[in-house]
Amino acid sequence: TSFFAGVIPNPQTGTIIAFSVNVLATLVALTLMDRLGRKTLLSWSAGGMCACCVLLTFSLLGTLPSYVTVVAVMLYISFFEIGLGCIPFFLASEMVAPEHLGKVQSISMSANWFSNFCVGILFPHMDQALGAYSFVPFAIVLFGTVLYSLFVLPETRGKTLQEVRQELDGRHMS
Repeated sequence: TSFFAGVIPNPQTGTIIAFSVNVLATLVALTLMDRLGRKTLLSWSAGGMCACCVLLTFSLLGTLPSYVTVVAVMLYISFFEIGLGCIPFFLASEMVAPEHLGKVQSISMSANWFSNFCVGILFPHMDQALGAYSFVPFAIVLFGTVLYSLFVLPETRGKTLQEVRQELDGRHMS
């Protein structure tokens, strides 16, 4: 809510809109996931979020109108929900043998929540130090995520675990 203060007349309205966008984007993600594939949605998700970080930066600098801040946040939420918000939670089950799945998911979930904790703790300090540029580090990480999604991550949609493992093993042999 405090993020919308000074940008729109009622910051609580921004929060309500953000929650609504979150729900709608999640429903859209459910319809797209099996049609477009995980790799496509992850790259769109990270790419869209990266573009939103750039828009946020320019908006916060005053180069773009302040309403772009609200639009960029809503788009950021939407792009997050169509890929990075849901796909990583089940991608491991499509890539890892069942005997290792529990450990891999535990490690990945712990890393996810630790990262969320670090962002929550560090962002206020980043915002204070970087000001309008506080979204640039996120844009850089998201750009790297796009590259990873496009060039490293195998597509798992419609493939068996054995097919995915063969693709991954073939990359290591090359």
